[in-house]
Amino acid sequence: SGVDVRRFAPSQKVRDSFLAVGRFVEKKAPQVTIRTFAHAVADRPSARLEFIGDGPLLETCRELAAELGVAGQITFRGQAPHEDVRKALQTTEVFLQHSISAADGNTEGLPTAIQEALACGCITVSTYHAGIPEAVEHGVNGYLVEEWDETGFAEAIRTVLHLDDRGPIAAAARATAEAKFDNAKGLARVEEVIRAAL
Repeated sequence: SGVDVRRFAPSQKVRDSFLAVGRFVEKKAPQVTIRTFAHAVADRPSARLEFIGDGPLLETCRELAAELGVAGQITFRGQAPHEDVRKALQTTEVFLQHSISAADGNTEGLPTAIQEALACGCITVSTYHAGIPEAVEHGVNGYLVEEWDETGFAEAIRTVLHLDDRGPIAAAARATAEAKFDNAKGLARVEEVIRAAL
């Protein structure tokens, strides 16, 4: 795992921009993301959320956004090339991923999308799920809530929106990626172990 921190790097951020990347499947809980976003930005019409990805829950999510009255603030982009994801992350302020354990036991590992979001200086709002807390430190480089805690997730989104200066937490996100998820450093460590073994 890991990320190329030279390619995935922050650019000029769009104020009040949110991004979610991944398949529209149960363990990503996209409906939770939509409901909590709608609740959190009720008084912030400038906020925008973009979804990149496809999957069996996509149409249900489109309908939910319309039902909640936020269809004008949410864009469903569908599946997109990885390069488009990189460009979106570079200019997005906040990355959302409400990961849960699916009914069939399916879970995340440590999502590459979160590592890439951190590298791009995105403030990440996610859950205490699988390996995510290894990347996101609550209150330092993002915010974490328990799985299915919609109230807490919405409150975390509002917390970010009400930060006067989002720079320090965004800088901490980037620093985390450079320190822990730079794949060049990771590959070098693997090479050292292989050479030592040989």
